[in-house]
Amino acid sequence: MMFFKGYRNRKKLQQENEDLRKALEKEENTTFEDYFLKNTTISTTNGLEVAFKGTELVKIFASSFWDLVKDSDNYLIMDLHSADGKSVEVTIKKKGKLSPQDKLKKVEGILSDLLGKLSILSSVHPDTYSEAKEYLDRELRLRKKYDGK
Repeated sequence: MMFFKGYRNRKKLQQENEDLRKALEKEENTTFEDYFLKNTTISTTNGLEVAFKGTELVKIFASSFWDLVKDSDNYLIMDLHSADGKSVEVTIKKKGKLSPQDKLKKVEGILSDLLGKLSILSSVHPDTYSEAKEYLDRELRLRKKYDGK
């Protein structure tokens, strides 16, 4: 009777085994979507924030994104489309590498320094100088407008 220790009868033991079997079947039939919805919180209050419960989803997403970007130099741009026709463009970049926006900012900084130091360029190539100056001024105005300053 050691086998039934802690149980009053065989029926109670069989019921617990049946409950455990049903719970196991339910877990086996769970889809990734159910698991994702149960273990994540998505917020767009301050940008896009996806909070994961536990580490398994983080590992899944990190390895999935790495598989996408591993063959590129530093980033990958992809379009995400929904069934209702809405779409967004997403940039996934390798950690420590430059995204297209970072590269553009770097080039704009170099161009701005050159224009500031080479005022002689305005007399030699006035069209090129004024075009570059107008571009930088327009980008600065847009950035200030976007930042609300």
